This record gives sequence, structure tokens and C-alpha cells, in this order.
Amino acid sequence: MKPLKIYISGPYRGKNKIEIAKNIKNADKIAKEIAKLGHFPFIPHKMIDDWQFDPSFSFKKVLEIDLQWLKICDAIFLIAPSKGANYELKEAKKLGLKVFTDLSQIPRIHK
Repeated sequence: MKPLKIYISGPYRGKNKIEIAKNIKNADKIAKEIAKLGHFPFIPHKMIDDWQFDPSFSFKKVLEIDLQWLKICDAIFLIAPSKGANYELKEAKKLGLKVFTDLSQIPRIHK
């Protein structure tokens, strides 16, 4: 099996920067475990950090950008439902991507 490009999906937004930082840290923690299994995680949380405070980036615009990255992935890892994650999961299923919800579902790549 070849390594998979895995999109990390889950809550990003929060009531304040502390909640957002916790969500980013959680996504990063999961991505590191996925990388240890031999795969290539993509963490959109890190790419869009602080964009919600820029009025030129609506939720719709950020989601549009995220979905373009999703299209080049092989799988999605759903941390937990959220407004954005639900859209991403729906799109991933349309694209026929593998869906993971637990690290134990992801095979280890032996090199």
C-alpha cells in the first residue's frame, strides 16, 4: 500500500483565540500520529489560522479553499463534527475518499 494524503477535518472556530488554539493543537496531534503511520496529513486548521478575524474571508470562502485541498487527498480523517467538517465529509464522500474516524482504522505503512 502506498502512503495516503489524509485531510484532517474537525472543529476550527471557537468563541475566542484560546478555543481556536485548542482545536488547532488537537488537529496537529492527530496529524502527527498519522505521519508516524507513514502517511501524509494535511492540516487546514494551520493554513487558515486567524483568517476568521479577517472580514475578507467569509466562512464560505474559507470552505471553498479547503475543499480544493480536499480534492487532491486520498482520505479524510474526521476528528469531530462541526459546520465546516460536515461539509468536508459530505464532499469527501462524493469524491469517493476513504473516511477515517479513529487512528486504529489507518493502516501502518512499512518501509
